[in-house]
Amino acid sequence: MNLNIILIFFIYFFCFTLLVKSQGPFPYNTTEGCSIFGNNATFVKNSQFPPYNSVSITSGTCQASHPEYSQKACCYTYQTNGLKTFIQSNETLFGQCPGCLANVWSLWCGSICSPFQQSFMVPTETITQTLQVVKIDFILHPDFAQGLYESCSSIKTENGKTFSSLYSDKQSFFNGVFSDNPQYKINFVFNTTGYNSDITPCSGPEKTTTSSTDSTSSAQSKHSIQYIFYALALFSVILIIGF
Repeated sequence: MNLNIILIFFIYFFCFTLLVKSQGPFPYNTTEGCSIFGNNATFVKNSQFPPYNSVSITSGTCQASHPEYSQKACCYTYQTNGLKTFIQSNETLFGQCPGCLANVWSLWCGSICSPFQQSFMVPTETITQTLQVVKIDFILHPDFAQGLYESCSSIKTENGKTFSSLYSDKQSFFNGVFSDNPQYKINFVFNTTGYNSDITPCSGPEKTTTSSTDSTSSAQSKHSIQYIFYALALFSVILIIGF
């Protein structure tokens, strides 16, 4: 009898672990919260706080890609001023394709302003004394990352080579072009829970990057784990009745 109780305990513990792991990180655009706070151009603090309401965003920055940030965001004027300076310094490069430039704006506006920042900007290394962020995981939806990469692939760099000839896929592109900045080292992670937004192709109308297939497969995966839980729970009941 004692052996059966121990066995049942381990079954339930295993099921509980599966259920917890199946939840994963909460997906983008579902849970509000900020994870970083930019004090200046070189110092970003690891800080958890709710988004600001009625935000004053620097003119000509994030209004085009995300007008909703004026209502609620994790940034304010000072930070978008810095963003404007940063992107304008690279406008000649990315501006070869207006669609690419628009997507780069969306990428960085999302990183500092999205009211759902905590779901995709995850500090992984912080200086204990000052809480300065040293490294961060920037989680991107694969469709958004691929769309941005494709929209910028034909852009020529200073040596005359295109991004597509220098970087064969989105992973190498993001690591090679965007991973280093004055504030922290970025590790780009591609996951369907990550930041997502409409993509502007190098030419043509906007297209959405939301993938119903990803959502369906994720839901199916969770349901499968739940079925395992129910089956094991039934098995434990049989053990109790049988013994």
